[in-house]
Amino acid sequence: MPAWRDFSGKLCEPANTSTPDVAVRHRPAAQAKKGHSLQVSAAQRGPPVSPPRGMGLPGLGRSLAKIVHSAALTGSFTVNDGRQLPCADASLDAVLLFAVLTCIPCDEAQKNLLGEFKRILRPGGLLLISDYPLQSDARNLERYRQFAAELGEYGRFRLRDGALLRHHRPEWFAELLGGYRLEQSVERDALTMNGNPARILQLWARKSG
Repeated sequence: MPAWRDFSGKLCEPANTSTPDVAVRHRPAAQAKKGHSLQVSAAQRGPPVSPPRGMGLPGLGRSLAKIVHSAALTGSFTVNDGRQLPCADASLDAVLLFAVLTCIPCDEAQKNLLGEFKRILRPGGLLLISDYPLQSDARNLERYRQFAAELGEYGRFRLRDGALLRHHRPEWFAELLGGYRLEQSVERDALTMNGNPARILQLWARKSG
């Protein structure tokens, strides 16, 4: 079966031809006078789009273009491959991670990214993850079953445009947060970017030390 290398360089099975880019926004933290936070969002690469207000963003997928446009309004942003984030060690008070892990189907790539957050957060720094646990509706259950054998894990699936995504077992979130102190966990209703109803899990965790 063909394999792919995700943005961490990890070889994964099977092939994923659509590696996510990561848009990073660096701005002052809301609750720290001299602190800073990092907002990270991901989107599968897609066809060029015309971003709002005439911004020149050729070659970016539609979701990523929206992220970059939003980031341009306040603070600075960088599009990064996720292997090493453009921040010094222990330099940030908070990292906000919105629907990024769902775009990273490979276990080791997710662990690499969480390791980067641990590197750049100060001791006691906040990590907020908002992402998709396994869903219970018929539409998602069917595609979990459809792609489990091909993609190697229940919860991974492929969209019609070829994008490879993942929903997560609760115990996987717990494994990812090793070395963090979980302070709060909230599950709530939301809509996906395609307008479908979904449950999302939001985790507030602090770097130990």
